[in-house]
Amino acid sequence: MSPITDRAVRVELRKYEKAAGYSFPSFNVPPLLRFASDEEKRRAVQFRKALGSKKPPGTPERDKELAHLLSVSVSGWIRPDKSEHGKDEMDQVNGCLSSVVQDLRGMLGESTDRSRSFVELLRRAQRTNGHALYEQLKQTAIRAMKLEPYQAAEWMDVLFFCTGKQAKKFALVLELNDQSQFAYPANHPEVRDWVNGRLLEKMETDSTGMQRNAVAPDAFGVHGGGTNDSFPEIKMSVLGKVKLRAMSGESPCQRRYRSSDAKSFRVSQPIRQDMKNALEWITRDERRGRTWSDVSSVGGGSAMLIAYPSELPSQAPELAGLFCGVEEELSDPDGSRFETCARRVVRTLEGRPKTLDNDDLHVIVLTKPDGYRTKVLHSSRYTLQHLRDSAEEWQAFCRDSPPIEIRQFDLKKGDKPIRKPPLTPFPAQVVWCLNTAWQQMGMRAETTFGLQISDALSLLLADGPLLRTVATRAVQLVTRNSLSLLLAIGQATHQGKVHRMTKGYSKQALLLPRILALLLRKLGSEKGTYMKSPPYLIGRLLSLADQLHVQYCREVRKGQIPPQLVGNSLMTSAMETPEKALALLWQRIKPYHAWAQTVQSGDEVGLTKYFLGEIGRVCATLSETALPSRCSDAEKVAMLLGYLARSGTGARYPESSNTQTEGEQQ
Repeated sequence: MSPITDRAVRVELRKYEKAAGYSFPSFNVPPLLRFASDEEKRRAVQFRKALGSKKPPGTPERDKELAHLLSVSVSGWIRPDKSEHGKDEMDQVNGCLSSVVQDLRGMLGESTDRSRSFVELLRRAQRTNGHALYEQLKQTAIRAMKLEPYQAAEWMDVLFFCTGKQAKKFALVLELNDQSQFAYPANHPEVRDWVNGRLLEKMETDSTGMQRNAVAPDAFGVHGGGTNDSFPEIKMSVLGKVKLRAMSGESPCQRRYRSSDAKSFRVSQPIRQDMKNALEWITRDERRGRTWSDVSSVGGGSAMLIAYPSELPSQAPELAGLFCGVEEELSDPDGSRFETCARRVVRTLEGRPKTLDNDDLHVIVLTKPDGYRTKVLHSSRYTLQHLRDSAEEWQAFCRDSPPIEIRQFDLKKGDKPIRKPPLTPFPAQVVWCLNTAWQQMGMRAETTFGLQISDALSLLLADGPLLRTVATRAVQLVTRNSLSLLLAIGQATHQGKVHRMTKGYSKQALLLPRILALLLRKLGSEKGTYMKSPPYLIGRLLSLADQLHVQYCREVRKGQIPPQLVGNSLMTSAMETPEKALALLWQRIKPYHAWAQTVQSGDEVGLTKYFLGEIGRVCATLSETALPSRCSDAEKVAMLLGYLARSGTGARYPESSNTQTEGEQQ
């Protein structure tokens, strides 16, 4: 008796279930012993804690306490009151070893060389019963507690039920102890496939001996039985138990076409099994990031994205990772960047035959909004060529932005801040950023739900009215949720500092600038166009005013910089009424402007003169254009990009002498 610790092995395990609780070769059993007295149960709990502590009791003390607990415990499989159906766990185990085994032997018939182990396991199981198995397990667990002190706590969980009102059952999997004498162990996938095949063959013949081929085919044109049975259920690592199809006739809405339950869509048992096998295969843990990803953080509950081509290559491409990113950044040697992930996906797809270029890409999002019922949140198909083109366009649109640098700390603790270029976001990261509402000058983050993962997929893959609708809603969310953060980042950059952010959200500072550029391009506004527009130039002017203000404070006020710079204080007003904001700017910038015109000495006089000249050039350009009375959401985004944009080639930002004041890694 040993625990199955390998998750890959557990995933492959299957059992035949005749009825609820009656199965083989695996069935659930409670701990072997229980306590009738609450006092003895509390004593067992303390003993369990001691066994799992850093200083467990020695051998004499452990054996003495174990002997006492054994003397005051009773069987956990036999209850004097039994259950509501008049049976207890011992009766159920006997049923698994007798009636279930007998049914299986009758249905499977003669074995082959590769399946001989399973038939032998059935034969041996019929030679024992629940009482004999109980005693063997009990002696095995007691012996293990004495001989394996480092695992005594785990074996005690098998042996005793200590806490809670109801004992938690564990799965007991039967296997041959001499499995090496057979071609495959009884629980091997090869043997499982043989058992499944024989069971399906058996179902092809009904109880009267007539071939079910005479029955009308199902919705897929397949002849087979089981069309009135319940669909099988699978267990996913993110969603838990998922039913392949549930349509209860008790809901009036299901009867709109005068048919419900199985009659609404006939599916034979072989097709159901294929569906179950396919979904289990594609959602296994080893394919995480390739055929599926966990999108619960942006799905509003437990959610899973599944992406796969109709014809899989020898190695599944990172299609799910292309949509959602690498969840563990340190596991990605390229730093979890969209560009590198896209290159790997394209490289994998290029190895496919040319005839498959127009093969379908399936994208499905499953979610459990209430924690119980699975819902299809998104389902769509695209060609793989469309995916490649969309990924290239996504990167080009994100790069179509003015030069921006964000001051942040490096990954290593204690390193000085460095200026980092913005990152190209994964589609799921767009939802993450725009669903984060920033408050208190970009220092406090709260999660909202304005976009869904299906909207992110539309931004990447859709076009036409759907794309414009999603992009317009995304732009509105930027100006509503991310404005406080973007203004705080811009001001900190102008001061040569690092903006302090909520822990775990610092990456948004690098993602948002390219999200702004992406959304403008999705709405049809190119960099060469909006960088000449009045809103962008106003943002640029307010950025230059900030930097001139910083130079003035460093030289005149001996480094005493106020909490808010002059341009930053007017950004919100400029987004609503640009003319009024510019009038206020001219009143407030006068002392800094006059100083810059007369200063002739200082450590950074050249930089001061550069900012002064740039302000003059931007003002001259604005004087030749008509200012909007109010800004649209897209114009507000262009203004933000102008405020964040880096100064020209010959300029540099000031560097704060105190780099420890506003850092997340302080």
